[in-house]
Amino acid sequence: MCIQKVLNLFIKDEDPREESGLWVYAKLKSLFPEAEIFISDSDNYRLCNLDNINAFLKADLTDQIKYETNRMDCDDFASRLHGQFSTPPYSDLAVGKVWTDKHALNCLIDQNGDFWFIEPQTDELLSELAGWQGDKIRFIEI
Repeated sequence: MCIQKVLNLFIKDEDPREESGLWVYAKLKSLFPEAEIFISDSDNYRLCNLDNINAFLKADLTDQIKYETNRMDCDDFASRLHGQFSTPPYSDLAVGKVWTDKHALNCLIDQNGDFWFIEPQTDELLSELAGWQGDKIRFIEI
């Protein structure tokens, strides 16, 4: 993806909400007490504006890649999309990767403090997992 193309699409937040890494950890632990949680930065994270996320996902081409069993499968899609969010000006967003008992996908925390899954193979935002995506969250990395 051409980062400049996405920069041009990215809607400027007038008043972005930020929370500490400790807040993000506590939020995730409250939702998924059995999961291992890894927070990579202890400084503040910007909580996600869903309009910005949808614009980013529309411009990103991760979902256009062909699925290949054991070569370009769910963990590869999740890693690639997380990598796309790991460059400025997105690198401080509360976006991460999730591993369930059946699947790997992405996640975010929005400006209302709500948790969302991102299916990187379709760009769909989900408030809950679909059955085929698993029943138990094993690991989250933000």
